[in-house]
Formats: sequence, C-alpha cells, structure tokens
Amino acid sequence: MNTIFTATDSSAHPERDYLAVILQAYRDKLAEKRRQKPLPKIKINQTLSSLALIYEKIRTAVDFRDERLFRRAAIERILRRYLLAGKSRPELLARGLIKELVWGRYLPNNAVPIEKIPGAAQIIQKHQQLKKQVSGSKSFFDKQAGLFLELLSTEVDEFLVDQREDEAWAVALGQWFRWRFAWLDPLPDREKEALVYIAIRQAFLKSDKAIIRYHFFRRAFPQWAAATDVAISQIARQFPSWQKRVEFYFNHPARGNLFRFVKEKTVPFLVLREVVEKNWPDSEQLLQNKKQLRLQIKRVCARRYRQIGRRVSRGIVRSIIYIFATKMLFAFFLEVPYEMWALKRISWLPLSINLAFPPTLMFFLGQLIHPPGRDNTRRIVRQVQSFLAPGLADSQEAFQFAKRRQSRFAPVFRLFYFILFIAVFGGVSWLLWRLGFNILSGAIFFLFVSLVLLFGYRIRWAANELRVTGKHEGFVESIISIVSLPFLNLGVKLSVGISRLNILIFILDFLIEAPLKLIIDVVGRWVAFMRQKRAEVVEVPF
Repeated sequence: MNTIFTATDSSAHPERDYLAVILQAYRDKLAEKRRQKPLPKIKINQTLSSLALIYEKIRTAVDFRDERLFRRAAIERILRRYLLAGKSRPELLARGLIKELVWGRYLPNNAVPIEKIPGAAQIIQKHQQLKKQVSGSKSFFDKQAGLFLELLSTEVDEFLVDQREDEAWAVALGQWFRWRFAWLDPLPDREKEALVYIAIRQAFLKSDKAIIRYHFFRRAFPQWAAATDVAISQIARQFPSWQKRVEFYFNHPARGNLFRFVKEKTVPFLVLREVVEKNWPDSEQLLQNKKQLRLQIKRVCARRYRQIGRRVSRGIVRSIIYIFATKMLFAFFLEVPYEMWALKRISWLPLSINLAFPPTLMFFLGQLIHPPGRDNTRRIVRQVQSFLAPGLADSQEAFQFAKRRQSRFAPVFRLFYFILFIAVFGGVSWLLWRLGFNILSGAIFFLFVSLVLLFGYRIRWAANELRVTGKHEGFVESIISIVSLPFLNLGVKLSVGISRLNILIFILDFLIEAPLKLIIDVVGRWVAFMRQKRAEVVEVPF
C-alpha cells in the first residue's frame, strides 16, 4: 500500500506546512467554482417531495449514525434497493439516485448540474466492472456486496458533493501529528501512519469505516481515477491482499487507544476549521492577528456549544422514537402473543413498564448532559494559538500503548466487578419478578435498558466533542455510572448484533420506502404531464 500521508519537510516551522496544505485546498475549491460555466441544473417536481422528506426524517431517527454520514448512507441504501429491484443500467441508477437525493433534501433542488448524471453513471459502471472481476459477478448480493456498495456509495457521494477539504485536513493533521508526537511502540512506520490516519478520520472528521476504506482504496490504487479496462484488471488482482491489509488496520489492538489519544489532541482543530471556513478567503490574514483570532475562536465555541445542545436534544428525541417504536413492535409481535399463549392473559403492569421506563430513562440521562463552559473555551484559545506559533515546541511529545504490568490487585478488582454484575442483575431480576414479569418480558426489559444506557453514553460522548477540560462527575452521576456499568457492558455486546438485524430499518427499507418512492415518482410524472397539457390548451392563444 502506498504511503498514507503526503511527504513534507518538517524541518522549518512545520505548522506553516500543514496550514498551507489546508489553505490550498480551499483556494483550489474556490478557483474551480469560479471557473465553472453556468450549466443546466437538475430540477425535480416537488409536489410530493415533502412526503419523501418526512420519510427520510423518520428513517434517520432509527439509524444511529453521525448526522454527517446520513447522505452517504442514503446513497448506499437507495442503490441497494434499486439493485434488489433488478435495475443495473448505470445511467438509470444514477438518474434515479440523484432524483431521490433531491427529494430527501440531501442535495438542493435546481442546483446540481445535469452533467453529474453521466459522471455518476460512469462511477457505477467502474464499480460493477471491478466487482465482476473480483468476485466473478456484477451482482451486489453476494458475501462481498456490502464492501463494494460502501466503496461505490462513498465515491458517488464525494463526486456529487466536493469534499476535498476533508482530505486536506486529514493529511495536514497527519503531518502535524508526526511532527508533534513520537509514537514509541515498536511498529512499522507504514502501520503507524495508517493507524494515525484512521484515528484522525474517525476523531476529527467523524468518518465511518466505509469512508476510510474508500480513501485507503484511492491511495493504494491511484490509477482508479481514470481507470481503463487494463487498470481495473490489475486492481482486481491486487484487491484481496489490499482488503486483508485494511481489515488488519481496522482490527489492530492499538486502534482504540490511539483513537482516544488523537481525539483529545485534535479538539482545537475542530474550532480552527470552522474559523477558517467562516472567514474565508480572509482567514490567512486572520490567523496572523492574535486578537481577532481569539475573538473568532470564542464566537465559534459559543456557537458550537449551542449546536451541541441542539444535537443532544435531537439525539435524545431520535433515541426515544427508536426505542418506543421498536418496543411497540416487540409488544405486538412477541410479548402479547407469548402471554396469550403461555399465560392465557396479558400482564398489563410489566407491559406498561417496558413501554414507559426506557424512554423515561433516556430523557433522564439527557438531563445530565451539558455542553462545555468558558474555561474550556479559554483552553481551546491557548491550544489553537500554540499550533500557530512558530517554533513553540522544540521537542516531540512521546507516547506509547505498550501493555502495562498487571496490578497485583487486578484479581480482587475483577472479583468485585463480578460481584457488582451479579448484584445488579440479580437485584433487578428479583424486583421484576416481584412486579409480575415473566422470562420474556424480563429479557426485553434488560435488552432495552442496556440499549438506552448505550445510546445515552454515545450522546454524552458527542456532547463532549469540544471538551478539553476534565468533566467532574457529581454524586448522582457517579452512582449511576457504577450501577449502570453491567447494563452498559451488555448493551455494547447487544448493539453489534442488533445493528445487523434492525427489524425497524428492514421494515422501512423494504416494505415502506420502495412503494412510497414509486408513488411519489408516478404522481410527480402525472402532475408534470397535466401541467404540460394545461399549457397546451390554455396558455397558447393561437
């Protein structure tokens, strides 16, 4: 695999080098936009588009991804549905895909050039050809379907919406990280660079595996951009070894520790990026004016803290919707039929608790989440200024993740944790039994409480996105953390399997979305036809 980061001279003021990479990406994007000639745009009849938008809001409410990943996920979902329906012509796939993205407001109406359709079709055709040569079939329904759909959807997403500045930030932060920190663990340099790139993409850009895998693919196979039949054949032969290498990086034992380390160190860059984007093209001068830069950082922090509050509220609402809707499905298809069959009656108290307690707990956890404060802003100001100060750090900060010697108290601590686990689950099980829960309703209670705690901690993690100060836990929060740890541990284990078998998402994708989008398309065509007839009959005087 090729080197992950672009080579750079880090001998003299490297902070100016990584800033130059970032600023050049914005200059190139602006220059290209100015060079573009006015072109016909894709305009969609939006008679029923509000219905499609409502559906997308519901769909994203039950899909626990970061909001920045929704568009790519929608592209993958739409393409999968088309392919399942037997559509395979690249031109038709591209046209239908872009139309639905406009319906769902993932792309603006009357803004995307029509020439994007043949461009997207060409991308689809390339991936179909690669898929056929790697697995022997263009079908996207074999064991490697998910991998190729992820690659395809990511490339289409970046073709439709220019995201070059994301990669510039990833490369620049990689350069800064190599200059500022010395990773002492005995790993090959190429391995370290790949793991740092993954950590930066995840922590700073919130990229998922699909996006990271695609960028590894593009760096490993630079000929893919203008791939000929011969080039695609060469890529196909190397594809299995490339895939094995990338999965090795994703499953690397150091990845989790490195992610947490990188996330902590790159928080100020989130603010710096927004300062650059909000003040472009005057940001170069702004970065040299300490007073104005400090003012802009404070404004961005205040705005982001308000956004964090809104994101937390949305996350809580989405969680409650998902939990309540899924719980209703469980009650309708499992609890009530089981009790009618096994007990010959419905236990209303356990059923009511199972319906009401998880959403209530989610709401309560949300009240414990708060955005950072002024002290956090002051620290961000200092850290951003230190990044921009030439020669401030003359030596690297060393770190490593080598396994520490196990404490002699570790067996005792594990015993205490096991006792805590038994005490919590045993105590809750006894209380549920006293309230009339049976085996099934009790299992459902444990399932949903575990997932609620997992969702709550994920929302809390997102709320701490800009936190560089330590968060002090109060007495109530400390007790909740201790008691909820066994449930949280169970929730983490359950979430992996449930994410692969999300009944609600299956129903939305295959039983609701396909007929809904078909109805919207047919009605839109009918309205367009009627408008044309009206124009012919009424608006032409002779």
